[in-house]
Amino acid sequence: MSDSGRPNKRPDPDSAEFSRLLLRLGVDHESAWREYERLRRRLIKFFECNNWGDVETLADEVLDRVAKRPDVEQIRSVPEFAIGVARNVSKEDYRKQQRERHFEDGPGGADFAAGESDPANEIVERIDSEARMACLEAALARLGERDRSTVLEYYDSSGIKQHVRRKILAIRSGSTMNALRVHMARLRERLEREVSECLEHRRRLAARRDSGSRRCP
Repeated sequence: MSDSGRPNKRPDPDSAEFSRLLLRLGVDHESAWREYERLRRRLIKFFECNNWGDVETLADEVLDRVAKRPDVEQIRSVPEFAIGVARNVSKEDYRKQQRERHFEDGPGGADFAAGESDPANEIVERIDSEARMACLEAALARLGERDRSTVLEYYDSSGIKQHVRRKILAIRSGSTMNALRVHMARLRERLEREVSECLEHRRRLAARRDSGSRRCP
């Protein structure tokens, strides 16, 4: 830390990208630097709370990525956006550590590099899949009982062939196949919209939780 209280590791002040970032953080040079330092400390705290190693390097990586965004002037809240980037950097760093550990601690590292599944990737994908399933279940629960039953049967792939099941479903519901398809397209559009809204809501809550607390999560 320098005598002025600014971090010793500063970005290039002549960088066009960094200048644009500073303009988003403060109305003048000094206030912008204060906001920059405050944001950097916040990012360091985020990585410390999540037990990450080189927290200062990771915080600088986040700030560098934010500064290089071509649309940085349009970002509504730079601190909130930076926390979102920090979460992505955390995932990337975790995957990198897992790959390195795999090469160091076990045989078959070359096979893994050649295309075996990445355990870290599988974890992230499973979390995303579980969140999507929870959102879908919530959206289905909001349908009427008849529509919910129809959706589950229409997309069921077990047992008899799907096209046969759908014909039976149309007959049982007293409609034509075309009418059933139109109705299902509307229900599917509704479900996809509600699932997308649910996932976005979950992301906003996670970002708010990560950025709004000074305590370790």
